[in-house]
Amino acid sequence: MEALLVDDVEPCKGGSTQAHHLPSVSPSSTLDLILPPTLTPAPPRRSEASGSQHSLWILEGGSAVSSAGASDLWEEGECFIAHLGQECDWGEPVASPQLMKLPEGLAPVVEVAAGNLHTLLLSASGRVWSCGGGWEGPLGHGDAASLSVPRAVHGLADLRIDHIAAGGAHSLAVSSSGELWSWGWGRHGQCGHGDTQSVYHPRRVEGVGAIVQASAGAAHSLVLSSDGQVLSFGRADAGQCGHGGREPSVLQPRRVQALASVQVVALSASGDWSEVTSGGPDGHVFGWGRRPADGEFSLLPSIQPAIQAAIQQASATHQAHS
Repeated sequence: MEALLVDDVEPCKGGSTQAHHLPSVSPSSTLDLILPPTLTPAPPRRSEASGSQHSLWILEGGSAVSSAGASDLWEEGECFIAHLGQECDWGEPVASPQLMKLPEGLAPVVEVAAGNLHTLLLSASGRVWSCGGGWEGPLGHGDAASLSVPRAVHGLADLRIDHIAAGGAHSLAVSSSGELWSWGWGRHGQCGHGDTQSVYHPRRVEGVGAIVQASAGAAHSLVLSSDGQVLSFGRADAGQCGHGGREPSVLQPRRVQALASVQVVALSASGDWSEVTSGGPDGHVFGWGRRPADGEFSLLPSIQPAIQAAIQQASATHQAHS
């Protein structure tokens, strides 16, 4: 099979690129959202995850993980499915969840993350495991080989990892001491090391302080510091880094100044879109980048009423049934 380069494939297909700007929030207009500085807690670990090609579920208290999905890659009538971790590189799409092959020492699994064509798993011991497509290094094993069964990422063996995130073809990990590590596809600076090189072994990201949360989009990354500040890096041509312009890339972590006075408690990156939630009883949801629903984009964080209303409705429904 001819080698596939991730640089030749856009990990996420966005909508219209026309500049339909959404209302944005400037630093001076966030005074009503200011909260006292507090330490931001680490997020709850994800027991399920979905990428553009597959989904993952932790079962039975972490003793098992199931996966389902496929990919857009075909060879001689078979689909690439190594990211499902079911001991098969190529085969039929898996329509209903099937158990992954968990090597000895991996279980119990406490968190899962799904990239486009790779999977990350976090064990209770703080070890990171990966499988799937190895092109450009998102598995972190030092080469571009693909794996159909998870393997421990030895470059993180001396660390205890608390949180993982998988992007289009790059990976992030947050250690128990607040260090941020990244590896994989780096064409747009999404690994945060100041260049556009792909990284085949986990490498510590400098200049970010103590990190408690991380999230990875198609080709950009968001991280949240312990004092509630958001930093972003990577592809920025649709405003997904939130710095107010359409520069091609942000190669090193940069604080999102429009949120400097907002106490952020959670964040999420997906495709070319970014989203954060502020704390307090009147917390707001801010979004920026290319909106998945219609392709419109915002260059600066803007309050998302529809998303906020959906969250409030879900919360009210939960309380009514509790």
